Amino acid sequence: MQTQVEVGRLPRTLDAVVVADESQRARIVQWFPFDYFRHYNLLEFKSPTDPLTPDEYKRVIARAYLFLAEVGENDLEKVTVTVITATKPRKVLKGVPQLVRFVEEASGRYRSDDKLSVRVLVAPELPLERRNYLLLLFARGQKLRETLLRLAQEGWWEVVRLAYLLHPKEASEVLAMSRRYPTLEENIRFIVRDLGAERLLREIGAMMEEDPELAKRLSSEMVRDLGAERLLREIGAMMEEDPELARRLSRDLLAMSEKVEKLLREDEEQKRKRTNRRRRSRKQGR
Repeated sequence: MQTQVEVGRLPRTLDAVVVADESQRARIVQWFPFDYFRHYNLLEFKSPTDPLTPDEYKRVIARAYLFLAEVGENDLEKVTVTVITATKPRKVLKGVPQLVRFVEEASGRYRSDDKLSVRVLVAPELPLERRNYLLLLFARGQKLRETLLRLAQEGWWEVVRLAYLLHPKEASEVLAMSRRYPTLEENIRFIVRDLGAERLLREIGAMMEEDPELAKRLSSEMVRDLGAERLLREIGAMMEEDPELARRLSRDLLAMSEKVEKLLREDEEQKRKRTNRRRRSRKQGR
């Protein structure tokens, strides 16, 4: 027999709690798929590296009851629990019916038969519609790219900027493909000040290693579509506001342009060699 057995370990925090009255819930439904919200609404976010497992599901429910104890609430009809997942938690949804049973009430949305009102929202399965846009940023792969492209096409620049924080490579790629940009001034100021020139250039540098063709296309399209002259004007304006930032950005842009030029030269050299090999092969064939 053991005594004083510890059954709880950190974290004992909830990712988010939304306390809403009826009018607030009506506004929330306009922007999120939370038409089931009640007075207390507890949200948990699960990433691919922190998935929703059966044991984690128990911890989520335990934290929900701890919250109810803290606020002194006994009416379970006033509470909802929402778990937003980046990957489908198949074992929780289908594999352990003795723990909890889920039914799919809408695409990507699963409701439990637990005493608490519990929903699991699987981001990659949610429809590509306005009230799901923010949750779809938790998706990956093709669904994420489709979401970012739709955001760019519809001009949701604030959400696109948020996407830069979560998925800088995918956001850059989709913007280059969509040819739909906000003004250069908005892009430069957001990317440089909010994300940092170092981070932006680091991402483009990583692209050059993983996908040189994409990096070259992104660089050339940005210069062609936005204009190098306007870019330089923006850097000049920064000189007045933040000289150190402007100098660092100019230095990094120069280094990046040299790397792009080197890649272009190497690409041209490879094309020239392939052309020469084909010519030699045709001559030998004759």
